[in-house]
Order: sequence, then structure tokens, then C-alpha cells
Amino acid sequence: MDFLLTLKDLNRMDLTELIKVYWKDPVTTYDDRKSEKQIEQFAPAARERGYLEQHEFYDVITWKLRSGKWGCGNIDTAKSNSTEKVKNVTQLAFSKEDRQQAIDELQELDGVDFIVATAILHFFRHDTPVYDKRLAESLIKEPPVSPKPDEYKEFAEHVIRGADIQGMTLRNFDRAIFARNAIATRRKTP
Repeated sequence: MDFLLTLKDLNRMDLTELIKVYWKDPVTTYDDRKSEKQIEQFAPAARERGYLEQHEFYDVITWKLRSGKWGCGNIDTAKSNSTEKVKNVTQLAFSKEDRQQAIDELQELDGVDFIVATAILHFFRHDTPVYDKRLAESLIKEPPVSPKPDEYKEFAEHVIRGADIQGMTLRNFDRAIFARNAIATRRKTP
């Protein structure tokens, strides 16, 4: 995988400013910001109990899929999962030590593809970056829409290393790179 942005290219001060930009229009919408804050409120309890309740699952997939147009699952299909299925599958996924096995397990839920599975795990594990269009386009030359497991592993390790170098959480690193891409994309648009 060819990375466009080396981790040495990043400046902590710039990234900190970009995190502030992330929380404003038009980088993210009011609904996206509200959803993300809700997820962050219930995530500790879900991590503690070891699974997602159905309404929490809906909140995470809605946050990811609301504006997702890049190889994402389907909200209506995902909402067809029963309470029991959501609990059982997320409990099994969260119990997996291997990140890829957890991603694979989550894809057993209707409407959840690889990208959505990374978004779910992102809030519940500290080793799972969201595979997001803006993040991938910022970091990878010709990013795959749906990466193979070895491609995602390389991507994840790069993102985790970047967050570690910058002394940031994965979530904040994701926010900063997402905002950086949104600003760059906006500048290119006539």
C-alpha cells in the first residue's frame, strides 16, 4: 500500500486545530456531531457490559451510514437485526482478541459491511481505526473501497502509529485527518 502522507508530515499543532474544525459545519453536520457525542456517552457502558444494545447499534450505524456513500452497508437492512442478534453478535465480536476476527463477526449482522464493522469497533476497541473514505483518501494513494484484511491491517497500523506519534487518541487522529481531507477537497471544488 502506498501512503501519501508520511507520519513525519504531520504537525501536532495543525492536527489539534483540525480537531476543532471537525466539530464545525461544513466538515461535519449537526446530526453527525450529535450522534457521535451520543455514542461517546454510551460507549463506556457498552464496553463494560461487553455488547451493544439494539438502540446503541442503530446509533452507531446511523452515524456511519447517514452520509456514507462509499462502499457502506444499508441502514434499513441493519435495522432489521433483532435485539437478540445484535447482542449476541456484538458480544462475540467484542470478545475476540483478533481485530480481523471481530470485524468478520460483525459482518454477520444484516446491513453491516467491512467499513461499518470498523466504525462499530472503533468506539469499542483501541486498535481499530474507522476505514473511512476521507481518512483513506488522505493517507493512501489509490485507496481500495473495501480493503482486503492485509490492506486494512497495514492501514490500521499506519493510523495507530500516527496517533501514537502525535500523542492522540485514534478518535482524535481520525477527526483531524477527516477534517484535513474535507478542507482539501473543498479547496479543489470550483
